[in-house]
Amino acid sequence: MRTSSNGIEALAADLHARRIARFRTQDQVFHYLTLTLAALVLAALVGTLISLTQRAWPAFAEFGPSFLYLLILDDIIIIRLVYLRQSRSLAHYLCAL
Repeated sequence: MRTSSNGIEALAADLHARRIARFRTQDQVFHYLTLTLAALVLAALVGTLISLTQRAWPAFAEFGPSFLYLLILDDIIIIRLVYLRQSRSLAHYLCAL
């Protein structure tokens, strides 16, 4: 009877060890998957920043840093802003675009 008990305990320990090994493998896969996806998100953000900088460079070159805080409007935007003040409705303004 003693041998049977030891055999069952050994079998249970082996089963537990296999489950732990499977969980460890799943944890490693999850870790590398989330790390890879985080790196992709970071790469997308950096790419967006580079693209925005390239497209905004002519404005920075012409107006300098004041481009960020000065308001320079062309005639079309001024007309639309006047229309927005007259209509007092954002829906009307969006329709005017």
